Amino acid sequence: MRKLFILFFSFIFLTSGISAKNLHAYLSYASFYSPVDGPYIETYLSVVGRTVQFVKNENGKFQATVQITMAFKINDIIKDFKKTDLSSPEIDDTSKIDFTFLDQQRFLLPDGDYDVAIQIIDKNKKDAVPYKTSESLTISFPSKKVNVSGIEFVESYKNSSSTNILTKSGYDIIPFTLNFYPSALKSLTFYAEIYNTDSIFKADDKFLVNYYLESYETQKTITNYFKYKRETPKKVIVVFNEFDITDLPSGNYNLVIEVKDKDNQRVAFNKVFFQRSNPGAKYNTLDIAAIDVSNTFADKITNIDTLKDYIKSTYPISTGMEKIFAEQNLKQSDLKTLRQYFYNF
Repeated sequence: MRKLFILFFSFIFLTSGISAKNLHAYLSYASFYSPVDGPYIETYLSVVGRTVQFVKNENGKFQATVQITMAFKINDIIKDFKKTDLSSPEIDDTSKIDFTFLDQQRFLLPDGDYDVAIQIIDKNKKDAVPYKTSESLTISFPSKKVNVSGIEFVESYKNSSSTNILTKSGYDIIPFTLNFYPSALKSLTFYAEIYNTDSIFKADDKFLVNYYLESYETQKTITNYFKYKRETPKKVIVVFNEFDITDLPSGNYNLVIEVKDKDNQRVAFNKVFFQRSNPGAKYNTLDIAAIDVSNTFADKITNIDTLKDYIKSTYPISTGMEKIFAEQNLKQSDLKTLRQYFYNF
């Protein structure tokens, strides 16, 4: 769980036990601001179909139902509360259940520090034990500052034909409730909003909205994963974009969204953590090929075996990409390349 300056975004794995037949679900949530209604939290919960009990309904189909309870409290005073029944799609055959089903809710909550109580239970399972957990979150959208909303990972989207709980900015957006991207997933799509630029900047001001991936460990921007857009002040600016992560190596990353003024000073930002598993990806040696190590400490290392030992010693604090480089190149790279890599590290 991670508290950020103006956003809380969390991914939680919920399970009522360790058995494959015990309920498994994933919960994520993010904060946004409506110019009409004020701050709100969106919750996204996906239930793993094969871990819940399906029973025949009145239509003669098989269906699962879980009950979800969420309560938002400040100093033990409940500020909002919902108890909902989430039903799965109806199916004819329970021999192969390979899908998840989704619940999305919105809670209108003023700025403040909240304790959140969450409970989920399989309604069709006899003697089911409810899973309970609690989290802390902060909602803060200062009116005299530029704010960046929560960053929602997106599974899919389409043009909206009518307004519903999934609708934002004219799209029906299906959230991606995990912060783990396996190699089978080739793109990372995300949605966020920026507020108050119309009241903070002058009407004719130009500013930048940057979005990029950075190493979680070092906060260094990842080459080829940086985009930007020039903007003018608006009440709400939508950031809806994606990165092709086909070649993004395994590792821990942050997706960052920031606003910079005309003097290139950061005035607002937000970030969200995710993990990538991509064993086939290679370290991009172009990132270090242009580094000049002349007259540096690395230039004074003349024994390649000594240099390799130095690089191996960095493994415990290396990023995923750096570990990939070490594993793939220590046996074959020349002294110059290893010097560049070590100096860059």
